[in-house]
Amino acid sequence: MKRKCKQKFYPDIVIVYEHKAREYYTSYLIKTELERRGYSVWLCHHSYYHTWWMRLFAKPKIVITLCALLTELRKNWTVLEQHTNFLRGKAQFIVNLQAEQMFRNENCEYNVVFDKEYLDKIYYVCWGDWRKQQLLNMGIDENKVRVTGALQLDLCQKRFNSIYKNKEELGKIYGLDSQKEWVLFISSFPYVTYSKKEFEWGVKVQNQFGQKTDMNKLYSMKEAATQAYVTILDWIEKYLCENKEQIIIYRPHPGENNTERIEQLRNLFPDNFYCIRGENIQQWIYVCEYIDTWVSTAVVESYFMNKVCNVVQPIDAPKDFQPVFMDKFKKINTYEKFVEAHKNKNCLVEDERNEILDEYYANKNVMAYEKICDWVEEIYSHDANQGEKKELSRLLRYIFSKHYLLSIYASFALTFNVRIGKLINISKLKEFEKRLAKEGDIYDDCKFSKRDKEKLRKIDEIITAIEVK
Repeated sequence: MKRKCKQKFYPDIVIVYEHKAREYYTSYLIKTELERRGYSVWLCHHSYYHTWWMRLFAKPKIVITLCALLTELRKNWTVLEQHTNFLRGKAQFIVNLQAEQMFRNENCEYNVVFDKEYLDKIYYVCWGDWRKQQLLNMGIDENKVRVTGALQLDLCQKRFNSIYKNKEELGKIYGLDSQKEWVLFISSFPYVTYSKKEFEWGVKVQNQFGQKTDMNKLYSMKEAATQAYVTILDWIEKYLCENKEQIIIYRPHPGENNTERIEQLRNLFPDNFYCIRGENIQQWIYVCEYIDTWVSTAVVESYFMNKVCNVVQPIDAPKDFQPVFMDKFKKINTYEKFVEAHKNKNCLVEDERNEILDEYYANKNVMAYEKICDWVEEIYSHDANQGEKKELSRLLRYIFSKHYLLSIYASFALTFNVRIGKLINISKLKEFEKRLAKEGDIYDDCKFSKRDKEKLRKIDEIITAIEVK
């Protein structure tokens, strides 16, 4: 094991994340461990808005990314290029963390790249044998696939308990009464608030993998999700009218927008209903007495943190939308069962869940970040041809596009709190200024509070204090 190195301007490895609350802290585990082993590592938002200079100066050998999609973000510019292309050359290797893995066999090609250009460059991290076998059945080389365990479950281990606030501390931050019982509802309703443009993007992604999805199919899924959303929020309203000694914390999906219905509940129950996006999901599971979800895989995080988690489905979730391991779970499908579950701490998941989860996740004692770092070191030792000249003209066109120049300005404006739109009479720039002024946009995932930084500091201390093998 090497000594921790100092950060370099030209990183050996770049890790790409999308949503701060969902991915940043788990990615930070990998970053800290690799730095401890002597590598220089940068952790960047997938837009590179807050680290725009990386496009110009970096030339990492490996990019570790949440997904590997060849879907176009803009004309002739794909998601995978966005993550891995730099002016000084393309990354030689790509480690795909596969942020989503609970696919049914008929949908399993999602996030798998068969293009010859990338076939030998991409390595796939698997949570368990289920996903590994799917990849092997699709013809992916076994040397490009490894079961490491699920990275998000690392933060459910007791080793990291000290990074979390206790109930009283978190209650003070968000104005929650810590004397009451807290019910966490983990939402999975982005489809409810998707725009037409977002649905078109969904069709484009799924069709890329031969799933032959059309807008009608996605709208059908939206209809089912909306029915469940409306019913569950109606249940919550009825329940809070009858139970004032509990607080329900509604945790939106990262891609979900607020709705009038959510605001209505916040106004109706200012002391009992809260919609909170802040903190990673493990933090809320750590302090809440009850956990509810519709179809989120966070039911597994709850299980590993020894918390009750109820699957609330007033109507059956579409199978394409529901994680495959949930098929055998018992569901709360009536208001009466909903009330019972929150009065008696009943867990309505079948006793056989241990066997079910073992099929999809590696042993819970595995530290995934350590196994991922072991594999990254192996990959780093390989040699490969870069072929950067082939893609240079495409990258240059992207960097000098209006889109990227505005991204550079966004990074500058957010870093130094400077706006020039008022000084320059350019309508497009003024429109962009309005977007920057809105809370909750993509740029929020590039901002870090003192609390965020304190949590990262604790992760540093925990990892660096582990005895060197």
